[in-house]
Amino acid sequence: MYTVATLAYYLGAEVVPGPSRLVADGVAFPLDDLQSDAQSILKHCFTLDCLVRTEGLYRVPLAERETFEDRVDVDLRDLYDLDLGARTAAYMEIPRSTTDDLLKWHLTTDVDPDPENAVVLPFVAHDLSYIRSPAPTKTVDAVSPEPDGLSAFFRTDGSATQDGVQSFLRSANASPSPDERVVSPVETDTVGHAWVARNYPMGASKPTLDSYRRRLDRTLKSDVTIDIHVICNDAEMREESENLYGFRDLLEFDVETSFDLSTDELRDALERDTDFLHFIGHVSEEGMQCSDGHLDLHTLDETGVDAFILNGCTSYEQGMQLVESGALGGVVTLEDVYNTVATTVGRSLARLLDNGFDLHGALSVATDSVITGQRYTIVGNAGVSLCQTSNGIPMVGVVDTSPPGDTFHLEIHAYPTRKYTLGSFGTLYFTEDTTRHLYSGTVDEFEFTREELQSALGRRRSPLLVDGELCWTDEVDFERL
Repeated sequence: MYTVATLAYYLGAEVVPGPSRLVADGVAFPLDDLQSDAQSILKHCFTLDCLVRTEGLYRVPLAERETFEDRVDVDLRDLYDLDLGARTAAYMEIPRSTTDDLLKWHLTTDVDPDPENAVVLPFVAHDLSYIRSPAPTKTVDAVSPEPDGLSAFFRTDGSATQDGVQSFLRSANASPSPDERVVSPVETDTVGHAWVARNYPMGASKPTLDSYRRRLDRTLKSDVTIDIHVICNDAEMREESENLYGFRDLLEFDVETSFDLSTDELRDALERDTDFLHFIGHVSEEGMQCSDGHLDLHTLDETGVDAFILNGCTSYEQGMQLVESGALGGVVTLEDVYNTVATTVGRSLARLLDNGFDLHGALSVATDSVITGQRYTIVGNAGVSLCQTSNGIPMVGVVDTSPPGDTFHLEIHAYPTRKYTLGSFGTLYFTEDTTRHLYSGTVDEFEFTREELQSALGRRRSPLLVDGELCWTDEVDFERL
């Protein structure tokens, strides 16, 4: 039931006991591998719907349709006029291999098939997520600091020793509670990965039923200002707090920055209505470090914070408690993180959220080039966005400068959000080609000269991965690439 929930929801199908098969327009199609077939059929039918909808009242030139029609002789006009059952049966006669690379799926959710988790299925299915049963997982052991080259990881003059490592880490070596461990789920090739089961997943978000429900309670606020509170409770980490948000000319941000808050002041900040909170500092088993001690968020009755980053070591339990107290979702850490890594990830997350990415997309891009990026995860609703991107849907340019020369390979990757969901399409702003593309995964690829690359990417501020390193188009010296 769990495995086929999204497929049944999308097709409007009834789930009944019996052999594993899909019956459409009276024709039975066996499902030999239930999980694999449920996923591939969902993707196949959804992708074909994206192609077929370009018929009818609104004819749209779609690149993926052109690719599909080069592969197989199918009249999409005939498919457009069929009812759902007959159209689905016709889809099943088309090889799934013809559509497999036309669209990158956006989300996989591992759901422990316990009856108490059935209540999340409407939300997971509505997100059009693949659903898997969690495979056996292994407990993730804490990562020990490497003894060689330690100074490269710390904010220090290079005199750090193995005995002095802990003073540079953002924690007091908080350890997981005995009933919740950090585990490593089976990887997925989707951008988003959620985990509805016991324990804390590495590389996946951990939503709760309440965090799913809260999205139904959200209403548009009359005040269009985005309220952001940056809290830095350690003087050695102030670099991360500088120039984080408010780069968008057409959006109004109210960014408040606080330093060295006491426990009472931090409690007040957490109880206040705030769109986004960015905490920089130490986290331990005792809670969030303050100037006069620690604030344990388990003592928090409720919070006015919508979303957050708790950029301190092993902050996942405190972050989960913030979700339990009313927050929608946020980014936390599963293990100790070094200052340099935390600053890089924290600043990247802030800028990506400012650019319109949701938590899933922002974390995926921000940690893509960071070796220890898997130490970050999301608790609560990973589909939270701070604002909408000026491009409609968040995108990242990926540039490969090898082999050396004046020609560069550019790929444009798109990251669907709840505002612009899977199946959205559009045209790229820097090309005169009016053909639309489905916005998920790799949208298009180009070979550009240095001048063409600068002309294409230099028009607006957007994220760019150059040989795996995240930067921004308004900061890149294209002459030095």
